[in-house]
Amino acid sequence: HTTFLNLVQDAPFGVYLIDADFKLRCFSRGASKVFAKIDPLIGRDLEEILREVWQEPFASEAVQRFKHTMQTGESYESPETTEKRANTDETESYHWQLEQVVMPDGRYGVVCYFYETTQLK
Repeated sequence: HTTFLNLVQDAPFGVYLIDADFKLRCFSRGASKVFAKIDPLIGRDLEEILREVWQEPFASEAVQRFKHTMQTGESYESPETTEKRANTDETESYHWQLEQVVMPDGRYGVVCYFYETTQLK
């Protein structure tokens, strides 16, 4: 568990982990930009976080994608996603993927992998 946690936290690309209670458990330094200006983070409900970061309808769509992956185990890989943020004036582009994972307590969570493609566009 400690090795996995260290791998996530030190990753230069975006990674974050949501537990079975839909709470943010850890995130990588590469995910820090997307979560900028949001405090607290760890232990906070992901739905609240996503609604603070992204405008509608994308915030609701993202919440539903996470919940679907957690409930069914079905992975999700996004097409190129370009959205305006709700908490800044920026428009950002990402490629992101969701995978169901087994948490240390035996319940399911979701890991999100992403990288920003804004500058590539």
